[in-house]
Amino acid sequence: MPPNPTRVPTRRTSRRFSSAHVPLPVYLGIDVEIRDDRTSYYALSVHDGMYSTDYYEGELMTHDAVKDTKEVILEAFAKLHGVVELYAMAQNYKVQLVACSYDIAKGFVQDEGDLVDLEECSIMTDYWKDLDAIPFRVLTHGNSPDERASAAVRKAVMWLSPKYPGNLPRISVGYRHEVCVLYSV
Repeated sequence: MPPNPTRVPTRRTSRRFSSAHVPLPVYLGIDVEIRDDRTSYYALSVHDGMYSTDYYEGELMTHDAVKDTKEVILEAFAKLHGVVELYAMAQNYKVQLVACSYDIAKGFVQDEGDLVDLEECSIMTDYWKDLDAIPFRVLTHGNSPDERASAAVRKAVMWLSPKYPGNLPRISVGYRHEVCVLYSV
């Protein structure tokens, strides 16, 4: 699917929805790449459960040279979170899950290993808190952010899909409407 560089993902669609309209459920794959000039770029892959339906990429922001690696990555994640929220609202989507690649800014943090893994995970939980979307961290092997975002969302959809053997969700709702996870032995 070709990218849509001329369309901004947060621009509201031209369609009108009734007040009884139910938002369309979608799955999102995201990736952030920080280049040598300290500019962060994002890729956003939209999946409907069967196919990738849309794709966006663009520049997030240019970071200050005085900030260290950890602050730059967390700042890019926070900005991307805002882009995803605006995108979901503008397109009238209900985001079911957000899958993010483990290879976030891999060229930028070359020798620093798991530098911000804990902070990235806490930022990913903001998707659960703000959008009621299940956050995933997925190991991908793509060379570009769009490949990693697309691979992340495809893997996450496959893991949740009951079409694949052994992937039936084992969730039940218990007392006080708390989710109980049933483990099979």
